[in-house]
Amino acid sequence: MKDELLNDDEIFEEEEEGFEDVDDIVTLYDDDGVGFDFQLLDMIPYEGENYAVLYPLDEEEDDGSLVILKAVPGDEDSEEETFVGTDDEEALAAVYAIFKELHAEDYDFAD
Repeated sequence: MKDELLNDDEIFEEEEEGFEDVDDIVTLYDDDGVGFDFQLLDMIPYEGENYAVLYPLDEEEDDGSLVILKAVPGDEDSEEETFVGTDDEEALAAVYAIFKELHAEDYDFAD
C-alpha cells in the first residue's frame, strides 16, 4: 500500500551513520510471480503488530512513494516473515507518522 511521497531526489540522502550500511533488500512477488525489489527502511511496531516500511527500487516505477505492509510471522518451520497489505488506514497513517518522527533527520518528507 503506497503512502505519502518523499522528495524523490533526497530519499537516500542520509546522515553518514544512517541507512548507508543497511542493505536489507526484500523481493515481493505479484500474483503472476513477477518479483519487485524494495529496500527495507524500518520495521515499526504498532498495536501489537509489526509493519515494514519499504522503498521500491524499480527505477521505472520510482515516484518517491513508500510502501507500508504488515509483517506476518512465519510458521514454526520458517523464521521468515510474510508481508501483506492492509486496509486499515488508521494503522497505516500511524505507522507513517512514527516513521516520520523516527527519521525526521534522515529524510526530507514532502507532505
